[in-house]
Amino acid sequence: MKSINILLAALVALTMLALMGCPPKETPKPVDEVDSGTQSGQDEALPVAGGPDGADAAQTPDGQTIVTPEGVVVTLGANALPAGWPADAPIMEGFTIVKSEENPAKKVISVTSEGTIPVSDARAFYEALPGWKQDIDKDFTISGENVQILTFARDDLKLAVTIAKNEERNVTVLVLAISQKP
Repeated sequence: MKSINILLAALVALTMLALMGCPPKETPKPVDEVDSGTQSGQDEALPVAGGPDGADAAQTPDGQTIVTPEGVVVTLGANALPAGWPADAPIMEGFTIVKSEENPAKKVISVTSEGTIPVSDARAFYEALPGWKQDIDKDFTISGENVQILTFARDDLKLAVTIAKNEERNVTVLVLAISQKP
């Protein structure tokens, strides 16, 4: 389970780099070489309101929400797009949202989802989004698994799409991130 969390963290990090116009110039380190750390809500107990790390957490029937002292809002298990997500950047049918993150300071909203859709179908879906112009298309290998990063732009927004097949769990992981253009 820990290697899956590390892979998800690596995918989110790659998506954020692509969104900021900084795709990696070389293949990232294999997952087993990445500093694992821990992710709240993944391999450790979730913090409680007023906890030592300063984060607040709330459990609802629709999932769990964590708010960091920096104002970052992380929602786990809600299977819903965060407020402010553009309607013309949908989550492809067949994917379930497992995590969303809103970072007001960086003006970035990201969504991590999983499904059984083939990577090639997910890629084709996002390449055909109307109104978005593709500007980056990169493929990488992380721990033997192919990772595809696509970025798109329209008006004042950038959309980064990272798609990877997790062979261990037989799911396709899809990470989308939206940001304001600088």
